[in-house]
Amino acid sequence: MKKVVIFFMVLIPILAFAQQKRTVESLFNDFYVDNIYYYFEISSDLLQDIVVTSNIDNKSKEQLLKIKNIRMIELDTNYLIKKKKKYEEVIANSKFPTVFVNFDKYTRFFINFTKNLNNKPYKTLVLYKKKGNSKMFLKREIDGSTIEYLLVTDYVAIQIIGDFDLKTISEIQKIVDQLSKISF
Repeated sequence: MKKVVIFFMVLIPILAFAQQKRTVESLFNDFYVDNIYYYFEISSDLLQDIVVTSNIDNKSKEQLLKIKNIRMIELDTNYLIKKKKKYEEVIANSKFPTVFVNFDKYTRFFINFTKNLNNKPYKTLVLYKKKGNSKMFLKREIDGSTIEYLLVTDYVAIQIIGDFDLKTISEIQKIVDQLSKISF
């Protein structure tokens, strides 16, 4: 009987710890440090400077100025392809058995991101799952006026925080396109 009680005393904390879901911020920080992902963030200060100088209508400018933060993590598929080719060449030319490298963990970005995400505070707007093509679009109200939108696909996660509507997101694409033309 003592063994059963001790077993459950050890097992319950382990299971509780293993089931903990994480915030978007902590997940972004995990992916940020891995070389196989691009990390992109636009602060409200930079966004404000870009919006003021952009050729967009005043209503859109007003909405865009309410955005507090845009963050994105994207899987670098080119890096992954190069690594996989190099690995396959090494195996083909090797006379000795080599350790198997699991590239699947990188191509399962959607699964890895969403299985660890605490999605309880979010409302699911869209969920689409099909092998090789998954999408999840979530919304969370942070306070009375600030909203967070989170889009997760097979290769990218985008978080946008601010006081804006969905129409504003199309204007964000124009801003991101302008930023991609800037050389740092």
